[in-house]
Amino acid sequence: MFQQMQYFIAIVKNHSFTQAAVDCHISQSAIRNR
Repeated sequence: MFQQMQYFIAIVKNHSFTQAAVDCHISQSAIRNR
């Protein structure tokens, strides 16, 4: 659950799924599916 919150914060901060995925070191599809 904590990891999902980190992903959410990264998406909000970057205004982008792509950049959030880069920051979290995971694929864009992985961040979209969480």
